[in-house]
Amino acid sequence: SQAVSRSSKTDQGAACRVELNIFIWYLIPSLDHSHAGFYQCIIRNRVGALLQRRTEVQVAFMGGFEEGERVQSVSQGEGAVVPAPKMRSFPQPQVTWFRDGRKIPPSSRIAITLDNTLVILSTVAPDAGRYYVQAVNDKNGENKTSQPITLSLFCHVVMWCVPVFP
Repeated sequence: SQAVSRSSKTDQGAACRVELNIFIWYLIPSLDHSHAGFYQCIIRNRVGALLQRRTEVQVAFMGGFEEGERVQSVSQGEGAVVPAPKMRSFPQPQVTWFRDGRKIPPSSRIAITLDNTLVILSTVAPDAGRYYVQAVNDKNGENKTSQPITLSLFCHVVMWCVPVFP
């Protein structure tokens, strides 16, 4: 048997084609993250309407980091909380922290939270430096490196003066 078909163009250049044997597809020729969302096919005629289940389209993408270079200062011996620079991505990227070009391994003093914030419990002089994150999108393989975040440590000097009486 021969299928009868009808084609039409949508407002965004996507093609929609319906064949009598009820094969329906919606083709987006150049997919980007703006096409993500829910889609539903509705077929109407004078007898009624046929509604397809809603289908979610997810598009992997990785935007740029939203923040430029930052400087953060803490008092030596105190804790430092360094939030990861924000970025838009789907899915959320895998984030790795680096200090002065070296990957930061978690330790008893250094932790990375679930929202990728770097936490240093008690800062020491070697913690000062340039930090950055590398983000990798597992779905499309894209990776990006943030601008540096400079962590500066300062010391409080306390002087005790004791009066001396002759």
